[in-house]
Amino acid sequence: MSKIPGPSAAFAALAALLVASAASASMTSYAGTSCVQELTLSPSIVYQNSRASAYSTATTFFACPAAQQGGALVEAKASGRDLNPTASVSCHVEAMDEFDGAASFGASVSSGAEFIGSFTLDLPPPATTFPSGSTVVHCTMPPAGGRDGSSIGSYAITEM
Repeated sequence: MSKIPGPSAAFAALAALLVASAASASMTSYAGTSCVQELTLSPSIVYQNSRASAYSTATTFFACPAAQQGGALVEAKASGRDLNPTASVSCHVEAMDEFDGAASFGASVSSGAEFIGSFTLDLPPPATTFPSGSTVVHCTMPPAGGRDGSSIGSYAITEM
């Protein structure tokens, strides 16, 4: 008569599967100084230490490129400081094919309009990703609040 494995054997197999899945995920992190300012003829981006800061009195747009390593994009994060008490930092992910002919966008996530301080935004991946394409984290930076501007300190993508 054969013995049916108990629940502990099933949990052990599930745990091994989860560890194997997590081991195949690869995260690539970048300093905020990799970001560039978009849509401007007069840049107001300031690079200091590992941060890219927006010192403009108007809304500023940052593009933070990330090199894909051939996997499917499963997660992205952006971290920084929101120093405007009445407007927020908002970011989303854009995935493009290798020819920049097709693109897909993830939902935008915000630090919150009434928020002042450090943030980490968990950015949902686009519905379609292109393993041999490119990824850009786009952030809308609020006008500078006082003497300091809001900033992106780091960002990361995770591929499977």
